[in-house]
Amino acid sequence: MAEVQDRSRPILAVGCRSAGSYFAPILHACLKLRGWESVDSTTIRPNIGTSPSEDQKLAAVAANCGIAVLTDEPIGTGSTLIKAIRLLQRTKIARGNIVALFPVHLNSRDCYAGSNGPALKSIRMITLLPEERHKEQVLDARNVDRALKTYFERDNEFVESVVADDRSAWLESLSEATSVRLKVEQNQLFLGILHIADDRFRLQGL
Repeated sequence: MAEVQDRSRPILAVGCRSAGSYFAPILHACLKLRGWESVDSTTIRPNIGTSPSEDQKLAAVAANCGIAVLTDEPIGTGSTLIKAIRLLQRTKIARGNIVALFPVHLNSRDCYAGSNGPALKSIRMITLLPEERHKEQVLDARNVDRALKTYFERDNEFVESVVADDRSAWLESLSEATSVRLKVEQNQLFLGILHIADDRFRLQGL
């Protein structure tokens, strides 16, 4: 958004439900803090359509040549995002005035790799890499190691070491290959050795 110099230009934060219901109000507040004068927000269901009140907000930003910023959880196949773009274009929002703001999935960094890649490349995308997210920094093995060592710092108990377990990617691939959706998108497996008195225990956590 840095290239848009006119901060009086209307901007609409559009969250794709369900995750977008949380992101859109936060984005709304952030834009106001950064000096945008005319900011509004709404949410839509790309797989169902828009309500009259949602259409009204979309049409208003279109009529004033405003910017619609789509936000949601990390992109999978991109099909939901494509549907959301079509809903915005149906209300006469120009493709050039649509911006997609999304975090990048830890195990799927190339959001353009699928069949929807060419369509996604036709709009402006602003992405947040996994290593840029606060949660990923908290889940860094070195930070987890320090936290567990502090927690178990008592008589006859201590943690020897904590390392990241590469089976996080394996769990994600298993989730995609089965009918059961495992919620592991934002988690990391860790292995550690806990000493209690003279015994050693192998810890594994998600």
